[in-house]
Amino acid sequence: MRRKVLVEAGHRCAIPHCNSTEIDVHDIIPWETCQDHSPQDLIALCPNCHRRAQKGEIDRKALILYRLRGQRLFRGKPIQAIGSTDPWSTLIFRESRNDSMTHDAQAEYPYFSPSEYSWAQEVNAYIQAAAISEVQKIRNLANAAPWTWPLVGKDTGESSFGASYEIIFFRGRLLSIRFSFFAYHFGANHPNHWTRTLNLFLDPIYNIDLMHFFGAGVDYLRQLSIAVRKNLSSRCGHKEGDLDEWFMLAGTKPERLHFSTFNFSAFGFMFSFDEYSVGPYAAGRQEIWVSFSELSGLVLPDELKLAE
Repeated sequence: MRRKVLVEAGHRCAIPHCNSTEIDVHDIIPWETCQDHSPQDLIALCPNCHRRAQKGEIDRKALILYRLRGQRLFRGKPIQAIGSTDPWSTLIFRESRNDSMTHDAQAEYPYFSPSEYSWAQEVNAYIQAAAISEVQKIRNLANAAPWTWPLVGKDTGESSFGASYEIIFFRGRLLSIRFSFFAYHFGANHPNHWTRTLNLFLDPIYNIDLMHFFGAGVDYLRQLSIAVRKNLSSRCGHKEGDLDEWFMLAGTKPERLHFSTFNFSAFGFMFSFDEYSVGPYAAGRQEIWVSFSELSGLVLPDELKLAE
Protein backbone atom coordinates (compact mmCIF):
# COMPACT_ATOMS: atom_id res chain seq x y z
CA MET A 1 0.00 0.00 0.00
CA ARG A 2 2.83 2.39 0.89
CA ARG A 3 4.56 1.71 -2.44
CA LYS A 4 1.33 2.43 -4.32
CA VAL A 5 0.96 5.82 -2.63
CA LEU A 6 4.59 6.73 -3.31
CA VAL A 7 4.43 5.69 -6.97
CA GLU A 8 1.26 7.73 -7.52
CA ALA A 9 3.06 10.74 -6.07
CA GLY A 10 6.11 10.13 -8.26
CA HIS A 11 8.22 9.47 -5.13
CA ARG A 12 7.99 13.17 -4.30
CA CYS A 13 5.97 15.21 -1.84
CA ALA A 14 2.39 15.44 -3.14
CA ILE A 15 2.18 19.18 -2.45
CA PRO A 16 2.67 20.89 -5.84
CA HIS A 17 6.01 22.71 -6.30
CA CYS A 18 7.47 21.23 -3.08
CA ASN A 19 9.32 18.47 -4.98
CA SER A 20 11.10 17.10 -1.90
CA THR A 21 12.21 13.48 -2.30
CA GLU A 22 12.47 12.92 1.46
CA ILE A 23 8.93 11.65 1.97
CA ASP A 24 6.74 9.44 4.11
CA VAL A 25 3.09 8.42 4.07
CA HIS A 26 0.67 10.59 6.05
CA ASP A 27 -2.90 9.84 7.21
CA ILE A 28 -5.23 12.57 5.91
CA ILE A 29 -7.74 11.61 8.61
CA PRO A 30 -5.78 10.80 11.79
CA TRP A 31 -5.55 7.11 12.71
CA GLU A 32 -7.04 7.76 16.16
CA THR A 33 -10.14 9.19 14.47
CA CYS A 34 -10.92 6.55 11.83
CA GLN A 35 -8.77 3.53 12.86
CA ASP A 36 -8.15 2.87 9.17
CA HIS A 37 -5.25 2.97 6.69
CA SER A 38 -7.35 3.10 3.53
CA PRO A 39 -5.37 4.08 0.37
CA GLN A 40 -7.79 6.97 -0.13
CA ASP A 41 -6.70 8.33 3.26
CA LEU A 42 -2.96 8.19 2.60
CA ILE A 43 -0.79 10.86 0.98
CA ALA A 44 2.95 11.22 0.42
CA LEU A 45 4.38 14.23 2.29
CA CYS A 46 7.84 15.51 3.15
CA PRO A 47 8.62 16.19 6.83
CA ASN A 48 8.06 19.93 6.43
CA CYS A 49 4.66 19.61 4.70
CA HIS A 50 3.75 16.85 7.17
CA ARG A 51 4.31 19.26 10.07
CA ARG A 52 2.30 21.95 8.28
CA ALA A 53 -0.58 19.51 7.80
CA GLN A 54 -0.50 18.52 11.48
CA LYS A 55 -0.62 22.20 12.43
CA GLY A 56 -3.57 22.78 10.11
CA GLU A 57 -1.66 25.12 7.80
CA ILE A 58 -2.56 22.68 5.00
CA ASP A 59 -6.14 21.70 5.76
CA ARG A 60 -7.75 18.31 5.23
CA LYS A 61 -9.76 19.39 2.18
CA ALA A 62 -6.58 20.59 0.45
CA LEU A 63 -4.83 17.30 1.24
CA ILE A 64 -7.68 15.36 -0.34
CA LEU A 65 -7.45 17.50 -3.49
CA TYR A 66 -3.69 16.96 -3.67
CA ARG A 67 -4.24 13.23 -3.22
CA LEU A 68 -6.77 13.17 -6.08
CA ARG A 69 -4.37 15.17 -8.22
CA GLY A 70 -1.79 12.42 -7.92
CA GLN A 71 -4.31 9.71 -8.72
CA ARG A 72 -5.11 11.32 -12.07
CA LEU A 73 -1.91 9.92 -13.54
CA PHE A 74 -2.63 6.32 -12.73
CA ARG A 75 -6.28 5.41 -12.54
CA GLY A 76 -9.86 6.55 -12.52
CA LYS A 77 -11.64 9.27 -14.41
CA PRO A 78 -10.12 12.71 -14.87
CA ILE A 79 -11.09 15.24 -12.25
CA GLN A 80 -13.32 17.95 -13.66
CA ALA A 81 -13.87 21.23 -11.88
CA ILE A 82 -17.38 21.71 -10.58
CA GLY A 83 -19.33 23.82 -13.05
CA SER A 84 -16.48 23.62 -15.55
CA THR A 85 -17.20 25.21 -18.92
CA ASP A 86 -13.91 24.21 -20.54
CA PRO A 87 -14.38 23.86 -24.31
CA TRP A 88 -12.49 20.55 -24.28
CA SER A 89 -12.83 17.17 -22.62
CA THR A 90 -10.25 14.68 -21.39
CA LEU A 91 -9.50 11.34 -23.02
CA ILE A 92 -7.43 8.60 -21.37
CA PHE A 93 -5.18 6.05 -23.05
CA ARG A 94 -4.53 2.99 -20.88
CA GLU A 95 -2.20 0.05 -21.40
CA SER A 96 -1.40 -2.69 -18.90
CA ARG A 97 0.80 -5.67 -19.71
CA ASN A 98 1.93 -8.59 -17.60
CA ASP A 99 4.08 -10.54 -20.05
CA SER A 100 7.65 -10.02 -21.21
CA MET A 101 7.00 -6.24 -21.15
CA THR A 102 5.42 -5.82 -17.72
CA HIS A 103 4.24 -2.24 -17.34
CA ASP A 104 1.27 -0.06 -16.59
CA ALA A 105 0.68 3.12 -18.59
CA GLN A 106 -1.94 5.85 -18.57
CA ALA A 107 -1.90 9.05 -20.58
CA GLU A 108 -4.44 11.87 -20.42
CA TYR A 109 -4.84 14.36 -23.24
CA PRO A 110 -7.40 16.99 -24.30
CA TYR A 111 -10.03 16.47 -26.97
CA PHE A 112 -11.80 19.24 -28.89
CA SER A 113 -15.20 18.62 -30.46
CA PRO A 114 -15.16 18.62 -34.31
CA SER A 115 -18.73 19.90 -34.23
CA GLU A 116 -17.51 23.02 -32.43
CA TYR A 117 -14.21 23.68 -34.19
CA SER A 118 -13.36 23.20 -37.86
CA TRP A 119 -9.72 22.48 -36.99
CA ALA A 120 -10.50 19.96 -34.24
CA GLN A 121 -10.02 16.70 -36.14
CA GLU A 122 -6.47 17.49 -37.25
CA VAL A 123 -5.49 19.05 -33.93
CA ASN A 124 -6.91 16.12 -31.95
CA ALA A 125 -4.83 13.68 -34.00
CA TYR A 126 -1.73 15.78 -33.41
CA ILE A 127 -2.37 16.03 -29.67
CA GLN A 128 -3.08 12.31 -29.32
CA ALA A 129 0.11 11.41 -31.18
CA ALA A 130 2.15 13.73 -28.95
CA ALA A 131 0.82 12.11 -25.77
CA ILE A 132 0.76 8.45 -26.78
CA SER A 133 4.11 8.48 -28.59
CA GLU A 134 5.74 8.89 -25.19
CA VAL A 135 4.30 5.50 -24.17
CA GLN A 136 6.86 4.02 -26.54
CA LYS A 137 9.55 5.08 -24.09
CA ILE A 138 8.13 2.96 -21.28
CA ARG A 139 7.72 0.05 -23.72
CA ASN A 140 11.38 0.35 -24.64
CA LEU A 141 12.36 0.37 -20.97
CA ALA A 142 10.17 -2.63 -20.21
CA ASN A 143 11.52 -4.50 -23.21
CA ALA A 144 15.07 -3.92 -21.96
CA ALA A 145 14.19 -5.29 -18.52
CA PRO A 146 15.25 -8.96 -18.96
CA TRP A 147 18.91 -8.17 -18.24
CA THR A 148 17.86 -7.00 -14.76
CA TRP A 149 15.80 -10.09 -13.93
CA PRO A 150 18.72 -12.13 -12.55
CA LEU A 151 19.43 -9.19 -10.21
CA VAL A 152 15.98 -8.25 -8.93
CA GLY A 153 13.77 -11.15 -9.99
CA LYS A 154 11.37 -11.10 -12.93
CA ASP A 155 8.22 -10.74 -10.86
CA THR A 156 9.33 -8.20 -8.28
CA GLY A 157 7.77 -5.15 -9.92
CA GLU A 158 6.65 -3.39 -13.04
CA SER A 159 7.41 -0.26 -14.98
CA SER A 160 4.90 2.59 -14.67
CA PHE A 161 4.11 5.52 -16.94
CA GLY A 162 1.78 8.46 -16.54
CA ALA A 163 0.94 11.60 -18.49
CA SER A 164 -1.20 14.59 -17.57
CA TYR A 165 -1.74 17.91 -19.32
CA GLU A 166 -2.52 21.57 -18.74
CA ILE A 167 -4.08 23.98 -21.19
CA ILE A 168 -1.91 27.01 -20.56
CA PHE A 169 -3.63 29.20 -23.14
CA PHE A 170 -6.54 28.83 -25.56
CA ARG A 171 -8.03 31.87 -27.20
CA GLY A 172 -8.94 32.72 -30.76
CA ARG A 173 -6.51 30.95 -33.06
CA LEU A 174 -3.85 30.15 -30.45
CA LEU A 175 -3.43 27.01 -28.30
CA SER A 176 -0.66 26.23 -25.83
CA ILE A 177 -0.52 22.86 -24.01
CA ARG A 178 1.95 21.44 -21.51
CA PHE A 179 2.27 17.67 -21.00
CA SER A 180 3.89 16.33 -17.84
CA PHE A 181 5.26 12.80 -18.07
CA PHE A 182 6.29 10.34 -15.38
CA ALA A 183 8.06 7.00 -15.81
CA TYR A 184 9.44 4.47 -13.37
CA HIS A 185 11.45 1.49 -14.61
CA PHE A 186 11.39 -1.24 -11.99
CA GLY A 187 14.80 -1.69 -10.42
CA ALA A 188 15.67 1.98 -10.98
CA ASN A 189 16.73 4.22 -8.10
CA HIS A 190 14.01 6.78 -8.77
CA PRO A 191 11.34 7.71 -11.31
CA ASN A 192 11.96 10.20 -14.11
CA HIS A 193 9.86 13.20 -15.08
CA TRP A 194 9.91 15.23 -18.26
CA THR A 195 7.88 17.89 -20.06
CA ARG A 196 6.69 18.35 -23.61
CA THR A 197 4.87 21.39 -24.93
CA LEU A 198 2.64 22.02 -27.93
CA ASN A 199 2.13 25.55 -29.21
CA LEU A 200 -0.21 25.74 -32.16
CA PHE A 201 -1.68 28.31 -34.49
CA LEU A 202 -5.11 26.91 -35.40
CA ASP A 203 -6.07 28.51 -38.72
CA PRO A 204 -4.12 27.38 -40.65
CA ILE A 205 -2.62 24.74 -38.31
CA TYR A 206 1.11 24.93 -37.70
CA ASN A 207 3.61 24.77 -34.84
CA ILE A 208 4.58 28.05 -33.23
CA ASP A 209 8.29 28.31 -32.59
CA LEU A 210 9.65 30.72 -30.01
CA MET A 211 11.38 32.78 -32.68
CA HIS A 212 7.98 33.49 -34.31
CA PHE A 213 7.31 35.97 -31.51
CA PHE A 214 10.37 38.05 -32.31
CA GLY A 215 11.54 40.11 -35.22
CA ALA A 216 14.36 39.12 -37.54
CA GLY A 217 17.80 39.78 -36.14
CA VAL A 218 16.59 40.17 -32.54
CA ASP A 219 18.91 38.54 -30.00
CA TYR A 220 15.94 37.24 -28.02
CA LEU A 221 17.78 34.24 -26.54
CA ARG A 222 20.20 36.52 -24.74
CA GLN A 223 17.37 38.56 -23.23
CA LEU A 224 15.47 35.41 -22.20
CA SER A 225 18.62 34.00 -20.63
CA ILE A 226 19.10 37.14 -18.56
CA ALA A 227 15.46 37.19 -17.40
CA VAL A 228 15.39 33.48 -16.50
CA ARG A 229 18.72 33.60 -14.67
CA LYS A 230 17.54 36.56 -12.62
CA ASN A 231 14.58 34.51 -11.43
CA LEU A 232 16.44 31.24 -10.88
CA SER A 233 19.35 32.81 -9.00
CA SER A 234 17.09 33.26 -5.95
CA ARG A 235 16.59 29.48 -5.88
CA CYS A 236 20.30 28.66 -5.63
CA GLY A 237 21.68 27.46 -2.31
CA HIS A 238 23.08 24.50 -0.43
CA LYS A 239 19.96 22.83 0.99
CA GLU A 240 18.25 19.79 -0.51
CA GLY A 241 16.17 20.90 -3.47
CA ASP A 242 18.18 24.09 -4.03
CA LEU A 243 19.75 24.86 -7.38
CA ASP A 244 23.49 24.90 -7.92
CA GLU A 245 24.62 28.14 -9.53
CA TRP A 246 27.01 26.47 -11.98
CA PHE A 247 24.34 23.94 -12.96
CA MET A 248 21.79 26.74 -13.42
CA LEU A 249 24.10 28.91 -15.56
CA ALA A 250 25.02 25.97 -17.79
CA GLY A 251 21.36 25.09 -18.38
CA THR A 252 20.28 28.64 -19.24
CA LYS A 253 22.90 29.57 -21.82
CA PRO A 254 21.34 31.61 -24.67
CA GLU A 255 20.87 28.58 -26.90
CA ARG A 256 17.60 27.45 -28.52
CA LEU A 257 17.72 23.98 -26.97
CA HIS A 258 17.59 25.40 -23.45
CA PHE A 259 14.45 27.44 -24.18
CA SER A 260 12.60 24.98 -26.41
CA THR A 261 10.15 23.79 -23.72
CA PHE A 262 7.93 26.84 -23.47
CA ASN A 263 4.29 27.88 -23.31
CA PHE A 264 2.71 31.28 -23.80
CA SER A 265 -0.25 33.24 -22.53
CA ALA A 266 -1.56 36.78 -22.83
CA PHE A 267 0.87 37.62 -20.02
CA GLY A 268 4.13 36.21 -21.35
CA PHE A 269 6.16 33.02 -21.70
CA MET A 270 6.42 30.11 -19.28
CA PHE A 271 9.61 28.04 -19.53
CA SER A 272 9.81 24.55 -18.04
CA PHE A 273 13.23 23.22 -17.05
CA ASP A 274 13.12 19.51 -16.24
CA GLU A 275 15.11 17.78 -13.52
CA TYR A 276 18.87 17.78 -14.23
CA SER A 277 18.55 20.65 -16.75
CA VAL A 278 19.20 23.57 -14.35
CA GLY A 279 19.55 21.71 -11.06
CA PRO A 280 19.78 18.33 -9.33
CA TYR A 281 17.05 15.71 -9.36
CA ALA A 282 15.86 16.76 -5.91
CA ALA A 283 15.10 20.26 -7.21
CA GLY A 284 12.52 18.89 -9.64
CA ARG A 285 11.10 20.84 -12.56
CA GLN A 286 11.58 24.58 -12.50
CA GLU A 287 8.90 26.86 -13.97
CA ILE A 288 9.78 30.41 -14.90
CA TRP A 289 7.44 33.09 -16.24
CA VAL A 290 8.93 35.87 -18.33
CA SER A 291 6.41 38.63 -18.93
CA PHE A 292 6.10 40.45 -22.22
CA SER A 293 6.82 43.66 -20.33
CA GLU A 294 10.31 42.31 -19.50
CA LEU A 295 10.85 41.91 -23.24
CA SER A 296 9.56 45.34 -24.16
CA GLY A 297 10.29 46.20 -27.77
CA LEU A 298 11.38 42.66 -28.68
CA VAL A 299 8.07 40.83 -29.14
CA LEU A 300 6.30 41.56 -32.42
CA PRO A 301 3.14 43.68 -31.95
CA ASP A 302 0.99 41.35 -34.10
CA GLU A 303 1.87 38.38 -31.89
CA LEU A 304 0.87 40.37 -28.80
CA LYS A 305 -2.49 41.21 -30.39
CA LEU A 306 -3.19 37.55 -31.16
CA ALA A 307 -2.60 36.62 -27.53
CA GLU A 308 -4.83 39.36 -26.13
